[in-house]
Amino acid sequence: MSNEAEVGVYTGHERVDDGVKIEGLTDAKIEVSTDDVNVKPGEWRAPPTHEELVMGMHTSVLHEFIARMCHDVNRVYSSSINDNLESCLWDDLDKAEQQSVIGGVRYVAQHNGELTPKMMHDEWVNDKRRRGWVYGAAKNYKNKTHPNLMPYNQIHKTQQAKDEMFLTICQSFFTRSL
Repeated sequence: MSNEAEVGVYTGHERVDDGVKIEGLTDAKIEVSTDDVNVKPGEWRAPPTHEELVMGMHTSVLHEFIARMCHDVNRVYSSSINDNLESCLWDDLDKAEQQSVIGGVRYVAQHNGELTPKMMHDEWVNDKRRRGWVYGAAKNYKNKTHPNLMPYNQIHKTQQAKDEMFLTICQSFFTRSL
């Protein structure tokens, strides 16, 4: 199978180049290629259809897709406010960090419609602490320190915005998909 056959531009509900329908993606244009997802030819899978989601199939694929999107938005936002807390690409994160972001997506899926950004932050803090992270003036993967490991009302508004964005992105998928 060639890479070209598996690459497409998605806009709204339709795959533009060959008409394959992708449910659950609205008001978005996403360019996807095997280079973007770091897989070998023949291994890339399209996002799940609405029917597959309803049947409970491909949930892990959907959760990783949303987690990647949340991480990328957070990384770009962090760069725009010059805090450099999320400077690395998804594929450069270690597996534990990737699983942490995916876990945040699962948390939203389980509590859809009931969460606030503060609740998201509290869950993130709890997850980090369970994995041995502590407060530190700078983010450091080796030492497991992070400057936002404190109560939500004590972090800067620019950092609170990250929780708001994460929650909004997740909820936009789950409220439309299920």
